[in-house]
Amino acid sequence: MTVKEYNEMISKLKDATDLRMLSWEKKDGNNDSSFSSTVGKCRLDINSYYDNMIDDDTYSLCLYNEKGEVFRILNYSPSNNNSQFVELPNLYASVRDSYYHITESEKNIMDTLNSMIPF
Repeated sequence: MTVKEYNEMISKLKDATDLRMLSWEKKDGNNDSSFSSTVGKCRLDINSYYDNMIDDDTYSLCLYNEKGEVFRILNYSPSNNNSQFVELPNLYASVRDSYYHITESEKNIMDTLNSMIPF
């Protein structure tokens, strides 16, 4: 696949996640920054970690074949001017939102507060 096609894949993964058509789970034995999902017969892992060297978060999307072997890792680092997968942070944010129900929880909190304090 070309870089353009991989970026299209990332965009579709984000859309499917936002529409709650694709679910993600926290990876076993990892901290809160690694999630896994399955599309077709292939597993996907998305990770974020803080890189002290660049003082920023970096992101990776690992693609596995049907046998569970990694065949491609897509990376994004804000400090790397050649990073081609700039939508990875947005996908990661969507995955976190989907897993933790952040948007729904924020709405619930605000709706409850607004009903308690109507002005």
